[in-house]
Formats: sequence, structure tokens, C-alpha cells
Amino acid sequence: MGIVKTIKRKIEKKAIKKARKQTVHKALQPFLNHLHVIHGPFSGMVYPSTESVGSTLFPKILGSYERELHSVMESLPQRHYSDIVDIGCAEGYYAIGLARMLPDTHVFAYDINQKALDLCKSMQNANHIAESRIRYGHSCTPEELTSLPLGKKALIISDCESYERHLFTPDVIKTLQQHDFLIETHDCIELGIAQELEHRFKDTHDILTITSVDDVQKVRYYQYPELDSFTLAEKQFLLEEQRGNIMEWIFATSKSSKSIQKD
Repeated sequence: MGIVKTIKRKIEKKAIKKARKQTVHKALQPFLNHLHVIHGPFSGMVYPSTESVGSTLFPKILGSYERELHSVMESLPQRHYSDIVDIGCAEGYYAIGLARMLPDTHVFAYDINQKALDLCKSMQNANHIAESRIRYGHSCTPEELTSLPLGKKALIISDCESYERHLFTPDVIKTLQQHDFLIETHDCIELGIAQELEHRFKDTHDILTITSVDDVQKVRYYQYPELDSFTLAEKQFLLEEQRGNIMEWIFATSKSSKSIQKD
């Protein structure tokens, strides 16, 4: 019986994977001639290909990707950043999206995956972002991060699969205390990261914790006209980000930069 159940599960998984692929292909068809983000803070950003690194593509094209962060993204133009650091930039959703949104910023984009960096450069070109505005790198160590020529106030974004515990040390946070941080924490990989980082930031930053929305809840609550013709199961295929766990982000805004602004 154990072997039979295993075989059945494999067949079911294969069928689900095929159905998901067919659904995404159908949903993308109307946009393939001009592949761009439809909704959200990065609407209009051009995707040069149907490739995404480390995450599902369709939520990014639809604009529902990490919708939990949209209010933060929409607040960024009022924060007057000089630089953006994107650690774990993948194909460039945030690096290029923020370069478009904040045209006066310089962007530092890091990823240990060379394919991700190549795709990010392609997206930069497709969106006509000047070559001089983005600097690329592979590994962003604490030494690398603190050596960057950041201006008066930067936003440092991190999605680096639990490396955040080793990257944002107390010394790094102290050195960069005038800057803001948006960090995806990965307690699903290493328990205690979120709590430890909150403790490290509490003296120098105000902390907002943001919790991810479960994929099933997205089907119930996310409404987009592009999904009206799809069944509930198909909507789940299209909206899911396949995280496997509820995730958290820490948005840490500098207390020192607020006091400087008041003065």
C-alpha cells in the first residue's frame, strides 16, 4: 500500500504541475507581445522575458507579488532616498522597479546567482535605466555592505534566505544606523531570526513587522479583472507565490534620520 500511495502522489503532483503551467501560459497570452507589470507600484515595468529567479512569474506580471509590501513601496518617494541596495535582487523586480520609481537614486544590486544578474541587466536595458545608475555584485558581506558609498539616506532591501542573520550584525547596524532596511526574514530556515533582528534594530530604528498573506487567502481577497475568467483553482495557481510558510518582513526606519529631519 505504501508504494501505491507514493505512486499516486507522484501522479497527482505531476498533474497539478501540468495544470499550473497550462493556466499560467493561458493567463500570460494576452500580454506576451508587451510583457509588463500590470498593477501595483511597479506597473508599466517591462519584463524582457518570461523568466523569474527564485519565485513565481505571474504574480509579478499581474502586480500582486508581495502585495503585503505595497503600502511600504508607495511611501518610498516621500522618504527621499539617495541610494537603494538590493541584496538578493533576482531578475530585478525591486532593483529595476525602484530605479524607475525613484529616478534620482543609485542602485546596488547583488545576487550570488549569475543568471539572476544577467536577467537583471536585461531588465535594466528593457526599461531604459542608465548604465551608470546600477552597480552589480555577487556576494554582499558585512564588509562589502558597510564599504558602499551610500549617500545621506539609503534603503537596504534584503531577501537572502537566512543570511540576514549573519549580514546585519550589531556592528553593521550601528555603522548604517542613518539608513532604512526592508528585510525578509526566514524563520522557516532558521528559527529565531526575526526576533533576533528586531532586538538588534530596536535602539536605532523604529520597526514595522509585516506578515505574508497565505496563498489560499489571496484567492478569496485579491480581486483583479484579469482573473475574472478563471476558476478558483486556476486563480490559486496564478496568485500563489509558493512560499510554503507564512513569512515576515521587518521594515526598520532610522530614528537618527528622523531627528535630523526635525532639526
